[in-house]
Amino acid sequence: MKVAGLGFLTWLLPLALSVFFYTKTGEPAVDITFFKTIMIVLFGGFGTVLLAYYFKGVSEFYIFEGFFVGAAWLVINWIMDFLILLPINGMDITTYFKEIGLRYILILIIAVSIGIAAEDAAGKSGKQNTIK
Repeated sequence: MKVAGLGFLTWLLPLALSVFFYTKTGEPAVDITFFKTIMIVLFGGFGTVLLAYYFKGVSEFYIFEGFFVGAAWLVINWIMDFLILLPINGMDITTYFKEIGLRYILILIIAVSIGIAAEDAAGKSGKQNTIK
């Protein structure tokens, strides 16, 4: 449940802040390239902070946990976009993945990287409990 809840937050928090970059008529209030840059930064920032929180509860199998949580959050973000974002903006799947969807792979990359770093740190401290 923790994985799903935090994964949902990685989608919801940037979306909630994105409304401040649109006019009341639904038009972007800023340059679209700037908006997309802000969204990447927000997603990466929230995602990284939420991953750090998630990994506080991990004491073994760090790389596996990184892959698991990263893949889960990737799928959660895609599903939420398919259910909410695509119907609102009318974007087709190909355009979606070109402009938005592939960016979510960052969370998987960051999660696995944190898992690798945590496993390395655990090994250096003598607390490593992972499968070799």
